Amino acid sequence: MTRRTFAAAAAAGLLLAASLLLCAPAAARNTVKAMSLDEFKALAGTPGTTAVVVAMAAWCGPCRAELPDLIAVYAAYKDKGLTLYGASLDFDGPKAIQSIVDRYGVPFPVYWLGEPAIEAFAFHPIPMTLVFRDGEIVKRVAGKQSKAEIEALVREALAGK
Repeated sequence: MTRRTFAAAAAAGLLLAASLLLCAPAAARNTVKAMSLDEFKALAGTPGTTAVVVAMAAWCGPCRAELPDLIAVYAAYKDKGLTLYGASLDFDGPKAIQSIVDRYGVPFPVYWLGEPAIEAFAFHPIPMTLVFRDGEIVKRVAGKQSKAEIEALVREALAGK
């Protein structure tokens, strides 16, 4: 094979690969939505349900460090009844945490609640994980957790403890 033939074959291969990528269905983007405190309280506090809520912010290093473990636990338990929500406390609106959601491929819903949520839910320090059961906060865990700790919390929440 000559150099020219090899180059033409390589170019054809690249064109084929590019066309396949362009024709492939795009993955759905997990868009961060702004939500009022009342809307979020209604969502997380739906009677008869248990929800795990993780407060986070784009500027928070421990929050970002915890995300891969949250994503892994969500993948393992979403079909077993886990309802997990991210609550962004960023001051700059949904766009601040959107880049983090995109970078990490966060599959669970993340809502921007902003500064008012800090006081309303006593979200300090962050990350902070809350477990809501029947509209009430039944557990509060401050700080970054390991994957084993998150998994234990989720198992406890799903068991109704």
